[in-house]
Amino acid sequence: MMRRLRIALALALIGGALTMAFAVYRDVSTPTLIYRTVCSIVLFGAGGYVLLLIIEPMLKTEAEDITEGQQLDAVSDNKKEETEMYTDADIEFSPFTPEQFDRISDKGE
Repeated sequence: MMRRLRIALALALIGGALTMAFAVYRDVSTPTLIYRTVCSIVLFGAGGYVLLLIIEPMLKTEAEDITEGQQLDAVSDNKKEETEMYTDADIEFSPFTPEQFDRISDKGE
């Protein structure tokens, strides 16, 4: 929600600043300048907030489809296939013993 408010505020300030700059450039009277600037800030702020209410859910669903529960690395497909080959009954826990260490180390040769 804070992101929406910040973006809407930034859009309102940009719209108000541009309106003020063009009003000064066209040599508009002070009350007209203030009225147009305030109206621009309100309209751009409200419009930006409503626009973000519509757009933000669409962006979230696209992002969730990509990253939710997925690993985005090059070997994720291989890991998935390897884990599917084994079941819990096939894998048996055995503690690491000195004999196993000798078998896999250089000293065991």
